[in-house]
Amino acid sequence: MSGSRARAVPLILIMLSSIFVAYPHTVEATVISTDTHWSGNVSVDENILVSSSRTLTISAGTNITVTGDYLITVDGTILIEGTESEPVYITNNNNPVGLNSNTGWWDGFLISSNGNVDASWVTISRGRTIFDVGGSATLSNVSVDYSFIGIDVGGSSSITDMSCSNVDFTCISILQGGSASANSVTVSDSAYAVENGGHLSIDGLEVSHSGYATAIYSGSTGVGQNFDLDNVSTAIMSRGTSSFTFDTIEVEQSGLLLDSISSNGLVISNLNGEEIDNLVIGTTIDDVTLDNWIVNGSGSSGWPLIIDNSGTFSLVNSNFNGFNNGFRVTGNGLTNINNSQMVFSGPLFDVSGSGIINTISTDLTTTAQFGHLSGVNSFWTNTNLTGGPSSDGLELVSGKHVFEFTTYSRTYLYSDSTSFGLGVTWATVETSGLALSGWSDGILCRVDCLISGASLTTSLGGVASGTGINIDGGSVILESLVTGNSLNGVHLEEGDLHISDWVGNGHGDATLLVDADSTAIVRNFPAYSSNDLWDAEGDGHLIFGSTNARINTASYDEFTESTISVSDLSSLPLAGVSVEAHGFQEFTDSNGDAMLPLLSSGSEVNADDGTYGVSDNITPPGGDLQLPVIPSVGPWVIPMGVHAVLIGGNYTAPAGDNVTISTTSSLTLKNAHLSVPGGDIIVEGSGKLIGNNGSTDAVVRTTGANAVEGIGTGLTVMNDFYHSCSWEEHEWNGIHVNGDFYLQQTCSLNLYSGSVDGAIVPSFVGYFSLSNSAEIRVVDFGEPVSGATVTIQGNQVSTNQDGIAMFSATYRNVTEHTDSSTGILQVYVMRNGHSQIRSWDPTLPVNIDVMMSTVTGGYLAEWLR
Repeated sequence: MSGSRARAVPLILIMLSSIFVAYPHTVEATVISTDTHWSGNVSVDENILVSSSRTLTISAGTNITVTGDYLITVDGTILIEGTESEPVYITNNNNPVGLNSNTGWWDGFLISSNGNVDASWVTISRGRTIFDVGGSATLSNVSVDYSFIGIDVGGSSSITDMSCSNVDFTCISILQGGSASANSVTVSDSAYAVENGGHLSIDGLEVSHSGYATAIYSGSTGVGQNFDLDNVSTAIMSRGTSSFTFDTIEVEQSGLLLDSISSNGLVISNLNGEEIDNLVIGTTIDDVTLDNWIVNGSGSSGWPLIIDNSGTFSLVNSNFNGFNNGFRVTGNGLTNINNSQMVFSGPLFDVSGSGIINTISTDLTTTAQFGHLSGVNSFWTNTNLTGGPSSDGLELVSGKHVFEFTTYSRTYLYSDSTSFGLGVTWATVETSGLALSGWSDGILCRVDCLISGASLTTSLGGVASGTGINIDGGSVILESLVTGNSLNGVHLEEGDLHISDWVGNGHGDATLLVDADSTAIVRNFPAYSSNDLWDAEGDGHLIFGSTNARINTASYDEFTESTISVSDLSSLPLAGVSVEAHGFQEFTDSNGDAMLPLLSSGSEVNADDGTYGVSDNITPPGGDLQLPVIPSVGPWVIPMGVHAVLIGGNYTAPAGDNVTISTTSSLTLKNAHLSVPGGDIIVEGSGKLIGNNGSTDAVVRTTGANAVEGIGTGLTVMNDFYHSCSWEEHEWNGIHVNGDFYLQQTCSLNLYSGSVDGAIVPSFVGYFSLSNSAEIRVVDFGEPVSGATVTIQGNQVSTNQDGIAMFSATYRNVTEHTDSSTGILQVYVMRNGHSQIRSWDPTLPVNIDVMMSTVTGGYLAEWLR
């Protein structure tokens, strides 16, 4: 190849019709060593070198014919002084080997690092790289036809009113380290219009009937604005980390707007599109923002937004119409959809991975289903999703999903008896203002579903069939629920229902249907909310409060609103104290009073001020609670019947004295530590020391069968423990002892989900065992499998109706004479001839979910994602 340095060629080559053929060139060149002018008709028959400090001037109206594969190298200056009325033409009349091609016949201009080119009103054709700029270039009204590359910029360039047509590779390419400003560039029938690996500022780009309009590579910077693109394969290609901003783009009849791989720092604003096939295809996106995209699609099938997100992808202030499906998102990144309106004809979402979907002030409409979210967390604020009369809503599989003032709706269809608005499996939903309307079932709360929050509305499901909320294996805990115009407001098949305030109306059957072995708790139940005989019925149990509600459940208990008064030990009322009964929480007023629902048989009421707590059993019309306080001197004795609680912090009892928990009383350490310097904690008779993530540094002495209990992460005793009983076997849970454990007299103890770091000293003829439990759950398509066989240590158990088999295993047993341990255990699961094996370390409790699904060949949808 002729030339004094390596030529730059883009990494991605799209050959339109040319074939590049390399063959030897002479390296000699005619040296222009004095200032020279060309005019008229000029023939270039050899390589040319414009030496340093010399100028070659090409006058207006000059016609230059390059007769062979020659290179013009510029170490000095070249001036091409064409005018609009007398432009300069440079072409090549030599087809090297008779190829059927008009491109790549000569080598163009090589501008060295010290060279300079200033060209105006010139048309150049049939070259490879027309301008290879290592120095500086100023181009104005330059046209490039039938060439490989218009200009490669490794130095600096100023480009105005440049046009390229039939360019095989790139019209303008900015190399790493290069810098260019460009205005009013026009490109047609070319592979790439503009590629930027350096710094580029471009204002005005028209591209038609071409491949890529712009390509932005890692390390590049700059801005592009005022683009007009027509019939391009891809409007923007982005690769890697850049700092590039696009603004004001018009695109028509094109395939793809953004092709992104590992893009970071890319911003594209104010894009208008018509008849566009696809919007975004992104892989490992790191940081991309699309702002104010107004795009009408061509109606092509498939997913117009395919986003593999490992960072942040933001779509804001945008409007899409005329596309089939919506968003297909994978990865672990954050996807923001903000203040946008979109209409699709297919599913809105197909989302999987471990990322986050965050939707704010957005309207999404489809005639098909809303789609699926699997494994991700999602947040919906002031968002409306609207479906057609035959569509399902959104399926949520695992993850946490938060809804604030969001509506899911579709056209009501009387004949519909199968649709649902929100399907929830293994997932948590928090709602404050979620409203669902038009589906046969508003919400399907399936296995391990948890729906909680301030408010939820579900209505217009049809009085002939359907339910506002169907609970089958999950839990619904709401402060406020509104249901209407469906067969049932809530059908509790299996699980839990806990509602504070419920407003219902127009139900064709019972507002609440409770199946056997289930319990519903409703503080304010809606009376006369059903058009049928009963407001609540079924074979289950209902605990409710209401006036004139018509109840026909197998069993029920009724609340009475009662006054709870909280004071300190001096009987002074305490304001702002949290009081709770049956899961309902209130705060005391300035008189120390709060209203809570209680049962005539008595209800456990808990009160705490964030430091001290107490609980007691109280009957209507109410009662008094006094918060305990640790004394400043002397022993601390918790009287009989008092249930004291220490909450969140470090507490110290008087030094040298004991803490005594009297029989029938208790002390709970809730996220708290109790220090007893020089003293012990003594639990008498049926008294109890409870740890809910609690700890103490005291020696603990107990005698009762249920003297201690661990909740959550349990109770940690950072000292020795003494337990005494005669010829009894006791069973405890969640106790962790850092010191030694002494069993006294003839006592035996089995400790579940606990540990002893120090020595275990067993009693005479007794034993001390450490055990744990395993819950094995077998599911198929998310539903529990009954009758599967689970075997551990030769013990065989069939799963129950909830798909669960329970086991316990002792991993250490200590007697006077032996100390034996058990290693890893195998869990064997069998169903319909299919088996799976899992391992269990019995030093820890475990919950194992085993998926054993029967799938029709070729089926890949819904649960298989």
